[in-house]
Amino acid sequence: YRLAPAFPYPAAIKDVKSAVRWLKSNGAEKVVLVGYSAGGTLALSAGLSRDTQVAAIVSVAAAADLDSWAASVAFPQAKVDVANYLNGASSREASPLFAVRSGAPPVFLFHGDDDQLVPIAQSVMMAEKLKAEKVPVLFRVVSKAGHEVVLTPKHVKSVLKDLTPFLFGLDR
Repeated sequence: YRLAPAFPYPAAIKDVKSAVRWLKSNGAEKVVLVGYSAGGTLALSAGLSRDTQVAAIVSVAAAADLDSWAASVAFPQAKVDVANYLNGASSREASPLFAVRSGAPPVFLFHGDDDQLVPIAQSVMMAEKLKAEKVPVLFRVVSKAGHEVVLTPKHVKSVLKDLTPFLFGLDR
């Protein structure tokens, strides 16, 4: 996907949606959006959109509410990155937390409990909002894991233990 500041919101989300359309027009029966960190935020944003029909969304260590994320981390660059990404657009419109709706596809969230870049509170908020809208959600916390949760083999094993049945359960 294209990156800000050269390509601000909603360019990256349009890229994800375009990829889904391409997959479907080329024979894909089921598309599952999977993303980590900023990619997790994009997977949620695109997958929760009414005009993107996906079988499920898998989001790892993603920011759900861009304003509260930028305000909650000790990295000054976060505020700059969000401002560059939004380029004047509404952070509420660009935050997947506010796109949650009844009838959305199932969502698998996982997050390290020691994530300093994207605090676990972001996934907690998302899981609560999904549950409130009766969207099927599986939320897994990976103990003693930081933002690199998917980059270490020991954490990947624990996540795959839950992710595999989640994905195979989509046929039911």
